[in-house]
Amino acid sequence: MHDPVLKRFLAHEFEQGMALAADSDILDLVPLDALPATRYLAAFKTVGLCRDAAGQISEHDRWVFGVWFPPDYLRSAPHPGQVLTNLTQFNGAEEAFHPNLRGPSCCLKLQAGTGLNEIVHRLHELISYAAYSTADCLNPAAAEWVLGQDPRRFPLDRRPLKRRVAAGPVPTRMEVVA
Repeated sequence: MHDPVLKRFLAHEFEQGMALAADSDILDLVPLDALPATRYLAAFKTVGLCRDAAGQISEHDRWVFGVWFPPDYLRSAPHPGQVLTNLTQFNGAEEAFHPNLRGPSCCLKLQAGTGLNEIVHRLHELISYAAYSTADCLNPAAAEWVLGQDPRRFPLDRRPLKRRVAAGPVPTRMEVVA
């Protein structure tokens, strides 16, 4: 890598991304190339929706996205298709059911230099329906469905991305003071 600014950016994003993943029980973040990594797999254990060939909508709680920082990432506004890929595997003929997801495509507005943690947080919000856009969407059927729902139904998964379930029993106040 010849761009020292991009190299520092990627090193910082790796450090921040790994710290976020360490503090989360619903995110696994895996760098796919040598440091400073330009490609990641972001796997979420977040409740979202899928739809089968018969039109039945059901919950799905495993989502995987590829995140790639191209060489010109800091210099030009990236197209989401250059940076994000939905790699989620469903059972049979099911597919993601979200206004902003269709096949491998993900509609998420990105600015040049959007950090890895922000991308990961925004993907989590997208999957869980905490954020969605029904205008200029990839999946009009999902957008129409969302508009017919009670907004209090969303988000589907209200767990924060940054949290970690305690590994053992939580110490009492007395144990902490002693």
